[in-house]
Amino acid sequence: MLHILRLASTCEFAEQENGLIRDHIVLGIKVSGLLEDCFEKNNLGLEKAIEIVRAAEASRKQIRKMKYETATVNFVRKRKTLINRRSRFNMNNTNNTHEMNVPCNELDVYIDSVTVNETKCEMINYTDSIDKNIEIVSETTWYKNITLDVNHKCFDVNFKLDTGAEVNILPSYILNMFKVKPKLSETNLSLTTYGNFKLKSDGSLIINCCTIKLTNVPLPLYEVNVKSKPILGLKGCKELKLIERLDVIEYSVINKNELIKQYKDVFTGIGEFPSEPYHITLKDNSVPEIHLPRRLPQALQPKLKSTLNNLEKEGIVSKVNKPTDWVQSLVITEKPNGNLRLCLDPRDLNKVIKREHYQIPCTADILSRLKGKKIISIVELKDGFWHVPLDEVSSEICTFNTPFGRYKFNKLPFGIVSAPEVFQKRNQKL
Repeated sequence: MLHILRLASTCEFAEQENGLIRDHIVLGIKVSGLLEDCFEKNNLGLEKAIEIVRAAEASRKQIRKMKYETATVNFVRKRKTLINRRSRFNMNNTNNTHEMNVPCNELDVYIDSVTVNETKCEMINYTDSIDKNIEIVSETTWYKNITLDVNHKCFDVNFKLDTGAEVNILPSYILNMFKVKPKLSETNLSLTTYGNFKLKSDGSLIINCCTIKLTNVPLPLYEVNVKSKPILGLKGCKELKLIERLDVIEYSVINKNELIKQYKDVFTGIGEFPSEPYHITLKDNSVPEIHLPRRLPQALQPKLKSTLNNLEKEGIVSKVNKPTDWVQSLVITEKPNGNLRLCLDPRDLNKVIKREHYQIPCTADILSRLKGKKIISIVELKDGFWHVPLDEVSSEICTFNTPFGRYKFNKLPFGIVSAPEVFQKRNQKL
């Protein structure tokens, strides 16, 4: 809304400004009922139009919130005793006794009571089978059912996994729902919430916790008189193996200069395709042609001489000091960066060259192969034709004249009619 008002202030609408803004707002309404209400209003002004639209927007947000908001229910579920159903051990319906520090076959834990010499096990025909759906942790809610062994009685408590918490919290109302009251230890620990609010702990206790994968994992829990979800902190989540720390992938950043230095042979000069030199095949009874050298502006001659010297050092061209049957003209164009591009003008030679007629893919062919691909690399073959070497006979056919004498191409020159097909064929073989 502020953007529209600022924009209108720069348009010099004068007295019509409020009316035009109002019309823009009303005509932009896509809710049919709201649009009809605006048209039914007599003398609808700008302020009233803004008020109607904002009220409708607030109502829609509230309805959406009421529609999709789900209630959070805290619950404690006591494990039911199952008789003669998927039992691990056959036991009599009597209370068995255990000596101190002797494994309990039903609880799969050690009895570590220090107040009496023997402890009764009240779990008859106890089964450790748990519905596996409690092992699924929602990506959005992060709640988890944890089995608490309170005085050798098992209770399922729904905890919220909070990796930002340093301690485990068990609200008093849940602890009071247990039929057995565990003994609390006094604590002077000061608990602080995320909003820097102080919480008073009524005490702490250590309870053996179980999941489908782990049993008898002692965790410290702090009793707090709050009406909220039980919280399992970072350390508790690690102890019960509910979260895992992913390995960090180490990588080093390499800059352009280091990359060029490391692969110096790749970035030096112009490479060649790993294949036999290309032989230019001429038609039978072809007649060689010799073209006269073309005039070149005096201003370009020093730049042409420098370009020829560089190409000769790289092995692209060579000086010719003997008679040849074919002599082509040279076409010189200047690149945007100021360098010269040298091409042959083999109009007579192209008429007698036998082409290989290799199909070159079009843009549509390439785009069809990219369907569904996520990572695409683009490699530019600079001076691509010069990656194809010529044999000695073909090199002499590609002789050209300059104001500084004759030269020949040792690599496939630009301008030859068969050059694109030969280059594409060798490029696709890589």
